[in-house]
Amino acid sequence: MSQATLPTRLSETLSGPEPIVSRLRTLRRAVGLWLWARGLARALLLLLAVVAIDLLLDRFLKMDRIQRGGCLILAVMLLAFYTYRFLIAPLRHSIDDDNLVLRVEHRHEELGQSLISALQFSRMTGFEELGVSTAMVRATIDHGTNAAEGLNFGDVLNDSVLRRNLLLVAAVVAVFVGAFALPATQPTMLVWLNRNILLGDELWPQKSHLVVQGAIDGRVMRARGDDWTAVVTVKKGWEEMPSEVVFESRPLDLPFWRGSRTAPMDKLGDQDGHFELPFSNVLEPFKFRIKSDHETTRWYFLDLVDRPSVEKLTLMLTPPPYTNEASRELPVGKGPHVAYEGSRLAISGTANKTLSSAVLSNGDWSINLDCTENEFSGNIPKNELIGGAYSITLTDDERSKLESSHPTKFAIKLKADRAPAVRATPKGISGIIVAGARVPVECKIRDEFGIASARLDYQLHAADSASAPAADDGQAAPAPKTVSIPFDDALGDQYGKSKIEYSYLFDVEKLNLDVGTRLVFWIRATDANDVSGPKTGESDKLYLRIVTRVELINDLARRETEQGQTFMRLLKDQEDMLNETEVILAIVAGKSTMPDKQRRDLIRIHRRENLVSDRCDRIASQLEKLVAEMRNNRLNVPGLVKKLTELVIDPLRKLAKDSDRQDKGLVPQATRFLDDARRAASHPASRDAALVRARDTQRQIVREMKKISKNMRTAEGYSDIVNRFYEILKAQADLNTATQEEKDRELDRIFEGGFDKPEPKKTDTP
Repeated sequence: MSQATLPTRLSETLSGPEPIVSRLRTLRRAVGLWLWARGLARALLLLLAVVAIDLLLDRFLKMDRIQRGGCLILAVMLLAFYTYRFLIAPLRHSIDDDNLVLRVEHRHEELGQSLISALQFSRMTGFEELGVSTAMVRATIDHGTNAAEGLNFGDVLNDSVLRRNLLLVAAVVAVFVGAFALPATQPTMLVWLNRNILLGDELWPQKSHLVVQGAIDGRVMRARGDDWTAVVTVKKGWEEMPSEVVFESRPLDLPFWRGSRTAPMDKLGDQDGHFELPFSNVLEPFKFRIKSDHETTRWYFLDLVDRPSVEKLTLMLTPPPYTNEASRELPVGKGPHVAYEGSRLAISGTANKTLSSAVLSNGDWSINLDCTENEFSGNIPKNELIGGAYSITLTDDERSKLESSHPTKFAIKLKADRAPAVRATPKGISGIIVAGARVPVECKIRDEFGIASARLDYQLHAADSASAPAADDGQAAPAPKTVSIPFDDALGDQYGKSKIEYSYLFDVEKLNLDVGTRLVFWIRATDANDVSGPKTGESDKLYLRIVTRVELINDLARRETEQGQTFMRLLKDQEDMLNETEVILAIVAGKSTMPDKQRRDLIRIHRRENLVSDRCDRIASQLEKLVAEMRNNRLNVPGLVKKLTELVIDPLRKLAKDSDRQDKGLVPQATRFLDDARRAASHPASRDAALVRARDTQRQIVREMKKISKNMRTAEGYSDIVNRFYEILKAQADLNTATQEEKDRELDRIFEGGFDKPEPKKTDTP
């Protein structure tokens, strides 16, 4: 018994699809940053708290060196433990790729298990030994890789916590830097550093400052969320400055027995009798008083007033008229919002309080909005709407005249209207035509909003224009004149639609072109853009060359001969398949089993037979193109066209498939019988019957193909017709009284009899 070998499992962290591995690598760095931020924030906050507590204890209790040394040891131990617990230990813990991928899949439930499957499969080898499809494994890996494309792995982390921790780190660092750098706090911090870190004996200041400023009737008014600095001055007439000034505060809802919070006030610069205490981001009102060694003030109340802010904002965008789109409301908080050039924007909203003014700005551009109590509104005309970030700044109607601290913003992205997409495809012609030809052109025009007009433009280039000399003055020869043929009469009722499909018959005969002229034409369409347009789109240029009827017929003959040769090779292949089928039938007839060689041969014949239908269809299609070219070039050979269609093209179509049901054709029937024989290889009766039916059908196919081949040979090809046309030209060149009409009638007579049995060729025919 064979031993099954499990796929070899490779490294779990160093291999995998590059899009997934690179994103995991980025996520691992983000996790490291997240842990660093959290650990540092907690450690620094603890350090800040320890420093603050130590400073306050020493400032008020005036501890001795032993006490200060004990506090220093306790602080170092606490900081070391806290740093190891929340910074070093988490960073030492390794997170493998599988756990990270599982966290991502848990965050994005729509992924299922596609990422973990792709990652684990990519680490394994040896699937073929287990009989596992490597294509299936690759598809699983590709599916997971494609799912990872454009996916943000970092959203498994709490970005708000990271930002908060980074802000905390920055804030604490700023506090320490400010505390040691600012003149107001530097003396106090240096004293603390000397006493509590260096365990020196420097003394705390014994003299300090005094009482309040900016209060009206015992109240101070500030904006909620703003920074505020409490300023205290010493009243004039005092003989001795207070040795210490302390700011004592208490929340309004805190009972008096719960105590209050105190903080020493710093001296304001070098001014005597001035003290201050800064507060950042004040969100709640409180009461406070000032204490010194000489006096305790009354309670003052800090009243917080909200800055004006937008409570509701409505953005109504009106697209330009040519888009035929209705006005729509833009979702606030999303964007940037896409607007076409020429759009108008209406802004309206309500604020949280009565307004005195509202300003909408975008860079150096701004307009004043209309204000009514707490409502504001305004419009941006179509010629003033620009792309970029807009902001709304509000000013309240109170005595303080506070402005909004964080203006409401939204972004507009202007989008230019694209030109119409035009596609022109000639049907039933090649790169060469006669002067009397007609060119069917299929036109497909698409525009985002509507098509205003369409036309055909063409240019005529003389036979020698490509190498024409420059003008006498050394300048290049003038460009060919462009002539336009409008489609207004045919497409007038379709203008305004976003999609137009039109078949135009370009009658080249009306242009009276000479042989050798090169005709260049294209389709051009314009839209209804009346703002930045109209925009014009053009199709690719199509190039045709005017040739004589003889040149065109010679080219058609060459292509017809190629198709005939292709069909003869197909007939030979079909005869070979018939012979091989007969050989298989002769070998396996009446036998209980089919040998492996005959089974393989049968499968190969079935595959080859299955291709015959498409090859017959392709030959018929090429011949139909030749017939279409004959009609479009007005070669006037209805007899030839009819016989070629009825005796060659239609039989080819019917041989491959039926017009009603595809499996009615002889070739599909033979294919089905061969498949039945393959499936019934172990059932002699059914197998032999299917092989007999396949053989008989193949014989019929060969007979039909020989008829088609005979009809193609009977036509004698276009080469004989061209040779006979040369004979007429030679004979009529000796007749000065011959007219062009007689030549045309003779040519028509030749083509009408093209399928008759040809006369023997003359050896001296040019």
